[in-house]
Amino acid sequence: MSEIIYTKINPKNYVEDINLTISNIDKRLVEHIKKDGIKFPVLGFCNNKIIKFIVGTQRIVIAFKLGLTEVPAILYSYDKTGFDGEVISELNDVVKLCGKDIINEPVYNEVRGICNRIRMLNG
Repeated sequence: MSEIIYTKINPKNYVEDINLTISNIDKRLVEHIKKDGIKFPVLGFCNNKIIKFIVGTQRIVIAFKLGLTEVPAILYSYDKTGFDGEVISELNDVVKLCGKDIINEPVYNEVRGICNRIRMLNG
């Protein structure tokens, strides 16, 4: 059965899989994360605990470079993700977990589409 979850991941476990150098990173985003941390989750597709990031690769690299050990993540799989976390069964769950400001973020629209696909797959 397909699932979507909200969890926290350690960026050091995934940064090597991302083909992005720090020179390609938006410096304003680095400063924002230094000041406020990572407010909105990254988004990734999982298969046997291997994550392919859809949204948020810069935040993963920045978190690693800054020594952060937790990054909020929404993970989905057409089977089980293999991660523990809060199950997201509808779009309102994302707002409850992340706050209403997430509605203006790219990750929200991506999750909307994923929720619809998973709802269709799960019947």
